[in-house]
Amino acid sequence: MTAAERERWRTRLPTYAVCAIAWAALAFRSPDPGGGTRPCCAMADTLSSGGGSGPSTAASVLTVDWVLMLAAMMAPMLAAPIRHVRQRNFARRRGRAVAMFLSAYVAVWMLAGAILAGLQFALSRAIADTATHNVFVAGLAILWQCAPWKQACLNRGHAHAAFPAFGAAADLGALRSGAAHGVWCVGTCWALMLLPEAFPSVHLPAMALVTVWLIGERLERPSLPRWRVRVPLKALNIGLTQIRKVKAVPHEAGR
Repeated sequence: MTAAERERWRTRLPTYAVCAIAWAALAFRSPDPGGGTRPCCAMADTLSSGGGSGPSTAASVLTVDWVLMLAAMMAPMLAAPIRHVRQRNFARRRGRAVAMFLSAYVAVWMLAGAILAGLQFALSRAIADTATHNVFVAGLAILWQCAPWKQACLNRGHAHAAFPAFGAAADLGALRSGAAHGVWCVGTCWALMLLPEAFPSVHLPAMALVTVWLIGERLERPSLPRWRVRVPLKALNIGLTQIRKVKAVPHEAGR
């Protein structure tokens, strides 16, 4: 294994581990105190019910739900940015720089989570019919998926800033980089993140599909922002190639 490969796995393994732990926590979460199983990060339900014990509990439940959802869906996409932070900082500063980068990134997403929770709560009150509500949320996601602003956010998410080498400027650079990456990540993902909430009966499968889609989008090259149907074709091609290889194995073994 080369030094570059070792460095890649130094960032991949922790992010994959965080992702796996978050998915396990979501899969084995405790049942809703009101009866039944509360879907992960069910923002509108949590806000309207008060989490079972009042506003403070609702906020705590919503925060834990959102952190788990964020870790499950976003952690796999952080390996490359974290590797960039490590590579652009001296060895003695790498841990500190990564911690600051992640702190700023998570802070942006926590703010976005509060805004998305309010948006979902408002939509659930404005559109009482479940089917109409789901169609509206799906339409909103499709509209943003095709919008040029989505591509602009994707393009900016591929950019990696330079870091000052020493002192407070280096710390500020790590914070600024994490915040910027969080902003463009929110811009890319926010509409798709609403989809699992619209379909609580299949919440986890919907989360998984959205996560795979978002990862696939990161594999695409930056392109000119314009209105178009945006599909992660490169990821689909990679998946089909791997399926063909798996199917070809029995034939090769039988020769």
